[in-house]
Amino acid sequence: MVNVPFLTNSAPVAVRRPTFAIAHSSGASPGTGGLGGLAAAAGDLLGLGGEDFWLSHTVAIAVQTGPLPFVNTACVTFAAAGAPDIALQDTVTISLGYTDTGPEAVFTGAVTRQVRTLDGLTHLYASDGGSRLARQRLNQSYDSQSAGYIVRDLTAQAGVETDGVETGVALPFFAVASSTPAHAQIAALARRSGYWAYFTPAGKLTFVPLAEGEPVQTFTYGADVIQLQVTEATPDLDGVQVSGEGAAGAQGQEAWNWLVADATGVQAQAGSGDAQRWVTDGALRSQEAVRQAATARASAAASRHITGDLWVPGAPLATVGSRVAVAGAPDEFLNGTYAVERVCHRFSKSRGFVTRLSILKTASVTLGALAGLPGGLL
Repeated sequence: MVNVPFLTNSAPVAVRRPTFAIAHSSGASPGTGGLGGLAAAAGDLLGLGGEDFWLSHTVAIAVQTGPLPFVNTACVTFAAAGAPDIALQDTVTISLGYTDTGPEAVFTGAVTRQVRTLDGLTHLYASDGGSRLARQRLNQSYDSQSAGYIVRDLTAQAGVETDGVETGVALPFFAVASSTPAHAQIAALARRSGYWAYFTPAGKLTFVPLAEGEPVQTFTYGADVIQLQVTEATPDLDGVQVSGEGAAGAQGQEAWNWLVADATGVQAQAGSGDAQRWVTDGALRSQEAVRQAATARASAAASRHITGDLWVPGAPLATVGSRVAVAGAPDEFLNGTYAVERVCHRFSKSRGFVTRLSILKTASVTLGALAGLPGGLL
């Protein structure tokens, strides 16, 4: 584990003033309007006399985002006097940034709780479509469908919009049970497919493999790195062997429910080494499905080899699934490109705007290690 403190004797390249915007629209569902109420809720955005209520009354903002089954949340603390009428399930869009570039949307969700205190403050809590999926418990089955099709169906039934849902693993038969909420089912489908499942700042679900790409922002040691902590650890496993069920791999899709004496037709292995793990998944009923699942699990374990936490001045462009880079650190091991796994924004008028990023240093990452949850054939 290596820690890099901020250079207190080095002046920043430029002084930037943090800013924010909060839009509130009544009776709308999160994820159904792009940036929510930024355009449609001007009346709710402004207070008495045309004043921006939120800019003058907000004390602090906190936003936490991550891949499913994590549910994204936000909390806005503000002085309640003169506040607009806010009801549970109203849509709130939070944007953070700087005065020279303007704020960027970082969260869109629905109000889930309001806490009022004697000191005149209100704490407004919101969560996005992940919360709606977490409350959804269904009993239904799917015949010869892909993981992407199942994700689209589950989100449609929950009234959650999507923004990029790829096909994923093919499943001859898949059952969803009410014992497991929909957000955990989607996380398990992401694990099997080697995908990332997360909500965008616009409140829409994305179900895709992590794409290669340029970093959305580069953080330079001595300029805009507050603290960096990177851990290199031995992976929990070197390889994985996945066993499915049924004879779809050898006898065709219609034979998914056959019992087989020889399971080699629905087995696959990925990785090698002493630390092997054997996994049985009844939802996987073809050779291609178990091969994809084995590769996803092995890649997920490998992705935990180098992990870290990066504290920087507020970085609204860094979102779950994006990439960021670190440059100029005295230890070359710390430099390079990282995938962003979790984001935590903290904004207050007393302490400014700071972002903490949970990061993975790897060229290709799957999210299977985070989604080892039940779901599949009953």
